Amino acid sequence: MLNVTPTLISTGSTSQTIKTVWSLASQDTPVVSTGYTTFTLEIRWDPTVATVLASSIKLIGNASSGDVVIFDTTALSSGILRAAGFAGQSSSFSGSAPIVTFSFSESTLTTVNFSVTQEDINGVSYLNQSNNLYNVSLSGSGPTAPVIPVVQTFNPAQGSNVSALSASISLTFNEAVMATPNGAGTIQLRTGSATGPLVQSFSLANAAQLNFTGSVLTITPSSPLVNSTTYFVVISPGAIQDIAGDTFAGLSNYSFTVGGSGSGSTTTTTTPTVGNA
Repeated sequence: MLNVTPTLISTGSTSQTIKTVWSLASQDTPVVSTGYTTFTLEIRWDPTVATVLASSIKLIGNASSGDVVIFDTTALSSGILRAAGFAGQSSSFSGSAPIVTFSFSESTLTTVNFSVTQEDINGVSYLNQSNNLYNVSLSGSGPTAPVIPVVQTFNPAQGSNVSALSASISLTFNEAVMATPNGAGTIQLRTGSATGPLVQSFSLANAAQLNFTGSVLTITPSSPLVNSTTYFVVISPGAIQDIAGDTFAGLSNYSFTVGGSGSGSTTTTTTPTVGNA
């Protein structure tokens, strides 16, 4: 069996968008406590009532660990989400982590029925034929707006001239963040501009160079930075997310110059542009 947790993302007079997080139920013990290496999942709904947004689908797994996960985009318009995956040789999927997350829009403002028609974990079916229907609805006075990760503090400060750079660069967000579990996206250090010569590309799996602690991302270049040089930190959209799975819009206009006068950090949510792409 699966558990589903819905969150209202947006609402209007005739439509609403709902995010759903699907996890293995405790009935799937010992899989929940020990983890698993393969899964096949199929979820169905009435496509005339709800539209699942392909861009919102996120599956468990981390590409940098060798995990392979896929889903069928062609069947979404027919009201079918088919997904499968297997973990890398040195890892397993966490039994307590969401197996799939997706958002759907619907114009009837009523309950949407989802049915799980396949749930195979490690080659064993955990499908409960008598209890596989999930009625997704929400109650409350209004929508719960998602909190989107935004950089609030840059160190060195945005556009600053620093006489020397300490061992690292730090970005403080408005909430706790992490590397996207599927290993997508890049974090790069470039000179001159956001598209200038590449100094270093940082691996999301390398904790020695990228350290996520609460709301702070610390970037540690492998070599000292050069004086009289302007550096840009470039983060691709989707490389970073919050605990709920909401992704950072990316960053391309954060820069600082080494070898100038002055130093420090600054707090901003508008420079670089909010989002902060």
